[in-house]
Amino acid sequence: MDQLKKSIEEADKLRYQLNQLRSDRSKQGMIRYNEALLEATDRQHNIYTRLRLMGDPESTQKADEMEYVAEKYMGKEKGTSFGDFITMLRKEIVWQLNLLTASEHDSPRDYE
Repeated sequence: MDQLKKSIEEADKLRYQLNQLRSDRSKQGMIRYNEALLEATDRQHNIYTRLRLMGDPESTQKADEMEYVAEKYMGKEKGTSFGDFITMLRKEIVWQLNLLTASEHDSPRDYE
């Protein structure tokens, strides 16, 4: 549980950084923002998966809350799995990065 708590704290720090990075509208600023957003997305997916695997009521409730937030504020459609939502979100972020960096962020994983 300590490792999960550390992961959550790191994700919270990253979310705070995203708010700061959002204000820089230069090309380099947008690249840094999207790279941080990609990392935050991957971390959230990792946390969500770990919570579901733990299976206890408290962990399940936290995972349910993550899904609720994704539906309420991030455009996740009901009935779409959290994993599929993250995959779609990740593809959108990579697409933005590819526009900004001439495809240096392409990887086979992004087209699965």
